[in-house]
Amino acid sequence: MILASAQTKPKRGNINENLLDHYRLIDIAADKGVELIVFPEMSITGYERERAASLAFTQNDSRLDKLAKLAVDKKIIIIAGAPIRISFDLFIGGFIFQPDNSIIIYTKQFLHLDEENYFQSSFDYNPIIKLDNERISFAICADIDNPMHPQNAYKVDSSIYIASIFFSPKGIPTTTLTKFLNFIK
Repeated sequence: MILASAQTKPKRGNINENLLDHYRLIDIAADKGVELIVFPEMSITGYERERAASLAFTQNDSRLDKLAKLAVDKKIIIIAGAPIRISFDLFIGGFIFQPDNSIIIYTKQFLHLDEENYFQSSFDYNPIIKLDNERISFAICADIDNPMHPQNAYKVDSSIYIASIFFSPKGIPTTTLTKFLNFIK
């Protein structure tokens, strides 16, 4: 099994250009035999809290059609981040495009304090994906900072834990990585 993490540099609010970058990286990954590729938090829109409501996607948003088609055509699971509107709530989420043409949503469970002004958190959209004989759980950024999140993945027998993270110029605080690495030892 080959998994890939795509480190992109999204252009804030430029959905079309960001999607073109996704397509390019998916093509490269698929040519190398990758079966799952994960993009950073909010990779489709850039990390846009203040503009998230106007940039938000829904599960059946036509702007996602090509990602869904690539997942089927290239036989690859694609995880791409965006603000997601479900009913009247706005979430930081990840779209999980699967080779069977299904789209599943993961929503961030543990928000940073400054994100709570713009987004909801939810434990309702927390899928487990099966690939080969593995069970894969997902996280978005601050999820890994709460020990309950990886513990819950462990409790449901996940064998792989994938975190979609947006890196700022200062990166992830060392304390966050240290706590996470100590937990998984």
